Amino acid sequence: GEGTVRFAALAAACLGAGVTAAVRRQAAQRRNKQQQQQQRRRSRVLLEAYASAPQTYEGAPIGPPPDLPSLLLKNRIVYLGTPITNEVTELIIAQLLYLNYESADKPVTMYINS
Repeated sequence: GEGTVRFAALAAACLGAGVTAAVRRQAAQRRNKQQQQQQRRRSRVLLEAYASAPQTYEGAPIGPPPDLPSLLLKNRIVYLGTPITNEVTELIIAQLLYLNYESADKPVTMYINS
């Protein structure tokens, strides 16, 4: 009788609350996913804009400074500062071949720390 009706009402309320909570969770998950997608799109657009922007200012390159070995090689300087091993020998030869390929007429400066 009356207990069954109360139980049924209580069960319906609990079930409704559970369904409502599940629906709220799903809606929140969808919103989070949409926000993440929008953030990724914004990041991609910013990255593309940055990549397409000129990377020089009044002819000087803008960006992080190059590492020292790259800077030396760009200025046609080969530096030997460690004991000679197979790996060091291969690196020095590779640098000399590259510089010769780039320009056989320009001089190469070699510094040897002995």
